[in-house]
Amino acid sequence: AKMICPCKIKCSLELKQETDTCMVVPVDEQTDHTESEPNKKQDIFQEAELTRHMMIHTGEKPFSCVNCGKSFRQKPRLTKHMMIHTGEKPFSCVNCGKRFRSYVNLTEHMMIHTGEKPFSCVNCGKCFRHKDLTRHMMIHTGEKPFSCVNCGISFRRKPHLTQHMMIHTGEKPFSCVNFSVEISSVQVK
Repeated sequence: AKMICPCKIKCSLELKQETDTCMVVPVDEQTDHTESEPNKKQDIFQEAELTRHMMIHTGEKPFSCVNCGKSFRQKPRLTKHMMIHTGEKPFSCVNCGKRFRSYVNLTEHMMIHTGEKPFSCVNCGKCFRHKDLTRHMMIHTGEKPFSCVNCGISFRRKPHLTQHMMIHTGEKPFSCVNFSVEISSVQVK
């Protein structure tokens, strides 16, 4: 019996239950190989991919941070996370000296200096750096993925939900420097 993994990613995961080995078969690499003619190299890769992928469904995160206990599915993610505790930022901007934990973050930062905005919105044509486009698209789709568990109101950005939650918790983390008043948010104009 064959089962297809129920996740909604770009591959079809085929679980072969008649054996102890499970395999991932990406949709674009599926062939008409019979069970008697397996591609051994592909099977090994597929088994490792399935093991890693199935951790999403099982929630297994075998790599834990010794400092804070946060767990990860992959060792490289833990290694990157450890930089938070060590303060290590090996990549620096040649223009302003700002330092980053990853080359990807440095590259994205460099766009500030170059003015480069290589990603454009298909709906309105406005140009963005990558992360900004993802957030912008929510305007067109109406997506608001962060919802309040108390009243159900939804927000596009997590910081807005966090600020909203202060209404329910009564938390007022900011103080006015001129008066002895506590407030739940600060808006700078």
